[in-house]
Amino acid sequence: MSKLLINSSNKALVNSQGKAYAVTNVDEVAGTLPMTLNAAAGKVLRMMRYGKCTQASTPTPSSPVDIVCNNGVVGEATHANPEVITIGQQTASVPDLLKVGDYVDEADLISGKVVRRCGVIVFDGTETWAKVSQYNIFYHHDEIIRYNNPVLAGLSSHFVGSAESNANMPNNSVKLTYVSGYDPAHGAISIRHNASANVDAFKAFLAAQYANGTPVVVVYPLAEASTEWATPQTLQTGAGSNTISSTYVDATTRITYKI
Repeated sequence: MSKLLINSSNKALVNSQGKAYAVTNVDEVAGTLPMTLNAAAGKVLRMMRYGKCTQASTPTPSSPVDIVCNNGVVGEATHANPEVITIGQQTASVPDLLKVGDYVDEADLISGKVVRRCGVIVFDGTETWAKVSQYNIFYHHDEIIRYNNPVLAGLSSHFVGSAESNANMPNNSVKLTYVSGYDPAHGAISIRHNASANVDAFKAFLAAQYANGTPVVVVYPLAEASTEWATPQTLQTGAGSNTISSTYVDATTRITYKI
């Protein structure tokens, strides 16, 4: 556990209708779970969770590695063991929260406000792809993908991240970049795959991976952050020591509570 105590007696919060309001006699801590709070009896005022994505090893096209977020494998339609946060006998669920580069999803479990800065594509080979003329680099572009200039190292189940120029981009790597000449601007996912001689061959590779149950998954930054509202949740602290734990310990948590 790492914990940072933020000295504060005044906080501006947001309720489930998106309205700001002020409270007094509160403190806020930030860190990873589990953590222990010395609190007054009352409702937790805010519980922020921030996205994180990890991989157990370096992926390759022949040995893909799952991207894992707080609820499980990214790209799965359902999760067998989603995250649960516990305070005493109370529990709270958490939406999928992702991170790529400096782009991080966040959620306030108390108000239900979720800010999305990351998206996921599960490729099946039916998408539109183009090829860089000089290299076996294939790119898929769309206005929902952030116009990444400078280039950002990609995050994929099958390809290692790279932020190199096309000339220096390693084989079997992925980067998040852009395509000029579109309004609105288009970001792009670029993948170097020397085993594919042309677009049709690369799309056949994607289709084969999808059919095999190991689809190529890429996490990318959204062109614009979006806000959604999940069901607000209520958590309470008792007077004195309160331990807050989670089935997923890696993500940062920020908790505002009464003292």
